[in-house]
Amino acid sequence: SDMPDMPAALVRLALHTKANLSMIPMQDILQLDEKARMNTPGTLENNWVWRFAWQQLTPQLKALFGQAVQQSGRATCAN
Repeated sequence: SDMPDMPAALVRLALHTKANLSMIPMQDILQLDEKARMNTPGTLENNWVWRFAWQQLTPQLKALFGQAVQQSGRATCAN
């Protein structure tokens, strides 16, 4: 079976909803794996320790996310 490109497919789906607001986790924009989870339900330790660093947002990821925002019609201003 053809598997969608995750998490990019979920990002596109969220951006194309009719909702006024679409929140995308930075881990999904950065295409990180489960090691970057914010928390694990049912656990008390090692939660909320992941941190974002601007250097993680590469030009390629900026372009991909920017393109997804443009295609969804959510871009409201010019660069």
